Amino acid sequence: MNTKLKLTAPTLILIIFGLLDAISFFRAIPFLYKLIYSLFTIDFHTWKFVALFNVLYIILALSFAFSAYGFIRQRRWAFILYYSQIPFRILYFSLSLGFITLINIPFQSKTLNLTLLGIVVLAEIARLVLTIVIHRRKR
Repeated sequence: MNTKLKLTAPTLILIIFGLLDAISFFRAIPFLYKLIYSLFTIDFHTWKFVALFNVLYIILALSFAFSAYGFIRQRRWAFILYYSQIPFRILYFSLSLGFITLINIPFQSKTLNLTLLGIVVLAEIARLVLTIVIHRRKR
């Protein structure tokens, strides 16, 4: 059995998507710590919705690690996992290229921030389209 990976354009694109998910996971780690801590300190009877919202984000952030592994290793289940993440990525605005908005930190420009957010949203749409195209070709 040949275990070598052929480096075709779709393979490289999926590896890049996996790396983007890994970045998303590592960026979420400090926030995950705070959310997990908050689950042990909030009053569930009063804050049920907040607790649910936090638990869903924790699951999403942890799923970034699995989708990163799946895309880097070219696993078919990674596509399904990514598709299931889409509504939650939108809900939490946790997009693959969200780290691009960090460029604006030294400038604090509203115009630049809006431009970068537009680029990030368009890039996420492009990622979804590319993922669908590659997934269809791999069937």
